[in-house]
Amino acid sequence: MSSVLAPSDASSRLRDLIGRLDRHGGFHEVVASLEAGNAATLDGVWGAACSLAAARLAEHCPGTLVLVC
Repeated sequence: MSSVLAPSDASSRLRDLIGRLDRHGGFHEVVASLEAGNAATLDGVWGAACSLAAARLAEHCPGTLVLVC
């Protein structure tokens, strides 16, 4: 039987999931490229992972972030 998470638990788990992107191989290089003012590309991101990656990139991006999904 599945249990329903309280809204605060669910948002906490999503924040943890978003933060895990920092430890994913290659993500640091994308962030470094954006911080240097250059373009960056993430390939193979699909489904709900697109929004998670966008949320994390938005936290690191020093300016306007344009996403094409």
